[in-house]
Amino acid sequence: MTGKGKGPDGPLRILLAGERRSGKTTCCMTAARKLRDKGLRPAGVVCPKLLDPAGEVIGIEVLDLLEDPPSRQVLARTDQELDGPSTGAYHFSRKGLQFGQEALEAGARHGDVVFADELGPLEMRGEGFSNLIELARNPSTPSMIIVVRMELVPDVCRELDPIQATVIEYESSDPENTPARILEILCGP
Repeated sequence: MTGKGKGPDGPLRILLAGERRSGKTTCCMTAARKLRDKGLRPAGVVCPKLLDPAGEVIGIEVLDLLEDPPSRQVLARTDQELDGPSTGAYHFSRKGLQFGQEALEAGARHGDVVFADELGPLEMRGEGFSNLIELARNPSTPSMIIVVRMELVPDVCRELDPIQATVIEYESSDPENTPARILEILCGP
């Protein structure tokens, strides 16, 4: 890696694309751990599912990767209405969204690689982690791993234009391969 989170041509933008519930968040957490093992500072946010005692999804948490171990907030719930926007079955928390936005901003200032889990329908309509697109388009933001659903890849690429993004499709059949590919792109073979 050349400089703080940059490739030879500047900061990289990697879109980690996959279907819903395919394992993209777990992939990001694995890649972040491997970057930390290499002496780099992962930052930004990952958003794992929040499960009830029976293992059913009842929401989403947001974790700040700049801290080790990550601090966390509830981002959204399916079983209760919160005070932020809604999409699909999820009702979002304004506090959780603000926490995530602040973690992305801090990651852009202090991290070597910024994870953004995820750029989804809320962000595409200017809500959610509303600062994510601006951070991704800013050349001073370190390299980023941006999680996106497969069907949104063309829209996200148009939104990021003129910034070029490398699209990596998450391979759920080989869960260790994708984090290794991400590290190879960021750090070299």
